[in-house]
Amino acid sequence: MRDLSAFQDAFERALDGDERGLAPWLAGGPADAEGLKVYRNTVAKGRLDALAANFPAAAAADPAGFAALALTHGRERPPARPSLMLYGEDFPDRLAAAGETALADLARLDRLWLEALFAADAPAASGGDFAALSPEDFAGTVAPPHPGVRFAWFGGDVVARWRRLRGAATAISSEDEAGGVLFVRIDGDIESLALDRAGFAFLDACRSGVPLGAAAEAALAAAPRADLQTVFARLITAGAFAALDRPPPAKGPRP
Repeated sequence: MRDLSAFQDAFERALDGDERGLAPWLAGGPADAEGLKVYRNTVAKGRLDALAANFPAAAAADPAGFAALALTHGRERPPARPSLMLYGEDFPDRLAAAGETALADLARLDRLWLEALFAADAPAASGGDFAALSPEDFAGTVAPPHPGVRFAWFGGDVVARWRRLRGAATAISSEDEAGGVLFVRIDGDIESLALDRAGFAFLDACRSGVPLGAAAEAALAAAPRADLQTVFARLITAGAFAALDRPPPAKGPRP
């Protein structure tokens, strides 16, 4: 069993270009080493295909450029787990480091979508949960984003371009909404919703753990003319919040 494990480790290193450790098992010397190219090409293609599946918008935007960088990434950063469903966590950073800023932004959106898809299950806070809060409790209640939620803010038309490349409807009605996106997993499917400045600021504050009162202040600071009631209702309807963390009851005066 120890020899088998040593062979498997040596074979894995050989697939990534280091054939020295495999020498004891290569009876034919260089001739056998040539045969490794078949396996090496298969592994490289598998990693490329996994990255293309996990980052479809980025792959569609520039197939040749994406493939070149994906092959390098697959060789230098092989998968750490047997499953490839979440492979490529740091691939957007590689794209950015290579100067492919537009591709990196698309890849980051692809990654957020993927993370939302495979996030943990949890019940979402309902409108009734919020309605049950007294005005005093509301301001001090913490409403963390749901585990199946991911959101981000991008400048320009990045989100609209991502939607087109993914074959999704743009559904962006104003310039202010063009920069934000909210991914929500509902019944196993991911919905992508436009997110305006107020909505993003509100959710971002909730993500940092501040209570709802402070989150509302952050939203108004980002968009002073925002209709907070509409913004908040839209987030609740989308299922953007997890279970509420209510403030402890106030202690009455001592007798």
